[in-house]
Amino acid sequence: MNANVQRDERMLRDHIGGASLRDLGDRFGLSHEGARQVVVRASRKHIDRLELDLMAGAKTGDWPTLLVPHQHQEDWQLMLRYLQWVLDQLRGRDVPVTVTTTNTPSGTAFQLRQEETA
Repeated sequence: MNANVQRDERMLRDHIGGASLRDLGDRFGLSHEGARQVVVRASRKHIDRLELDLMAGAKTGDWPTLLVPHQHQEDWQLMLRYLQWVLDQLRGRDVPVTVTTTNTPSGTAFQLRQEETA
């Protein structure tokens, strides 16, 4: 994976986790505007991929699933923030998405499904 792609995904993850654009800029050697541009671009790419996965899932039945192992509370909260961010982004694009939750002995599976539209 390209180093810039890794950096962009790291910045997106940290921003979803609560880091400000100014903090991200300082940490990655960018202005806060540069950090904002990276986060916007990485967000768009990430949600584009998920939207394509949802479209494919509607045809194949292979739905995107986020597997979250039982873990430290702070990490669990970060994963829930990520899931909520994903749902907000998809719904902001008018993608009808629902979440099915399945508990397992080792964690929780959150499966995204595209609702059928009439």
